[in-house]
Amino acid sequence: YEKDIRKVKVGQEIYFTVAAKPDELLKAKIHAIGKTFETDPKALHVHADVHNEDKELLPGMYVEGRIVQDQKMAFAVPEDAIIKEGEQSFIFILDEDEEMEADKMKFKMIPVTVGINDLGFVEVNLPAEVSKDAKVVIKGAYILSSERIKGELGDHD
Repeated sequence: YEKDIRKVKVGQEIYFTVAAKPDELLKAKIHAIGKTFETDPKALHVHADVHNEDKELLPGMYVEGRIVQDQKMAFAVPEDAIIKEGEQSFIFILDEDEEMEADKMKFKMIPVTVGINDLGFVEVNLPAEVSKDAKVVIKGAYILSSERIKGELGDHD
């Protein structure tokens, strides 16, 4: 966005993807910034050193990227780990307080506050009583939620 141009600085890192490798997150570092803002399309030319050891990236390829402005450490989970019920977001964690029955695992559905959502991950603020080392369900959360609703998992709220 035009309002964000002043935030772009030499030395910032860029994370990006290309159509040829849509599932691979690539990295670059800004070494020069253009002096003019293009109006069509609305763009600022940014030159960056790209890590391209395999030589699969070619000049002129379209990239979709994000410039890292601020970095902070945060607890984040894949988007698929978040369950929404109304306005409230939840995650499932392994219930290590319960004694496990043979070949059965028990899970707790924990209300969480979500933050920044980017590149397929969501920042999650855990309640104070939940350990940062808790084992979070990152795949199959909707299945667990459906089973909980059907009553097959019992009441673990």
